[in-house]
Amino acid sequence: MHTAVNAAKKAGCKVLVDVNWRPVFWEDKDEARRLITEYLKQADVIKLSDADLKWLHHMELTPALTNPCAVAEHYPHAVGVLVTAGEEGASYCFNSGTKGQHSGYVPCFQVDVVDTTGAGDAFTAGFLYRLIKAGGLEALSCDPAALKEAVVFASAAGALTTTKPGAIEGQPGETQVLHLYESSRTWNNFW
Repeated sequence: MHTAVNAAKKAGCKVLVDVNWRPVFWEDKDEARRLITEYLKQADVIKLSDADLKWLHHMELTPALTNPCAVAEHYPHAVGVLVTAGEEGASYCFNSGTKGQHSGYVPCFQVDVVDTTGAGDAFTAGFLYRLIKAGGLEALSCDPAALKEAVVFASAAGALTTTKPGAIEGQPGETQVLHLYESSRTWNNFW
């Protein structure tokens, strides 16, 4: 992990880490927490699920969703933090440098859930897609509207993944995600 991060940083790339905590892969949970915490110090963007938050910071979901900047305080070196919580929605907090912090909450899209496997990965992929389209991390973190759109797009990608069985088979295409994303335009007092 450190070799990959060092190579990315040396090449001028940004690093996004999705914790994706799975206790089955670690014999020593305390050592896992220490190593993962060290690793996260090198990330520019950190994506945490509700389970990751509970395990790493003993943080309950409601405060994390209503105040994602409290989560970001654990990672002062990171430009941004994304918090995902399945049917509870997602939140985000990004530092734009000169323009302060931009944060928000995105409710869950209402879909017929078949299998949640891969939803977090689809969320992350959707976010990265919009980050690249926005012109990179600096551009996205300075534009509150584009940042919100990126998280809504990511949420749509994650939600669509749950409508089919399997992590790979359920991954949606851009057209499908855009269609669901556009349905958020009808959300009352959201945009």
